[in-house]
Amino acid sequence: MVEMSLFRSRAFSGGTITMMLWAFGVFGIYFFTSIYLQNILGFSPTKAGLAFVPMALCLALFAGLAGPVSRFLRAHQTVALGMAIMAGGLYLISRLGGIAGQARKSAEGTAQGRRCLLAPPDRNPRARDELAVIGRR
Repeated sequence: MVEMSLFRSRAFSGGTITMMLWAFGVFGIYFFTSIYLQNILGFSPTKAGLAFVPMALCLALFAGLAGPVSRFLRAHQTVALGMAIMAGGLYLISRLGGIAGQARKSAEGTAQGRRCLLAPPDRNPRARDELAVIGRR
């Protein structure tokens, strides 16, 4: 168990909270994206798992580079560099057409479909109109 007095240190507490938030984010991405890939896009479990290989390789690569980089930069500079790299990656992904664009459109369509199925058409005119468009009255 962890000695509770360690949490008096702001650096230790901040680092622990940061790592917990990171872990929730990464594991959430793996969990919900695998469900999305299989249930919405129709991937097989193997194909959905293989879709995560590039992300896992990037995590392994940059985790290995973090040690040498931290020898040359201070901790706050290392974190800022990592955040800048992530922001650049997110920007590049947002500029993609192809699969990324199709996934976004599919997610939007799925949200509309769920809204229509959950809302009774007689009480929600928008749902009634959307159901008419997709042919399900």
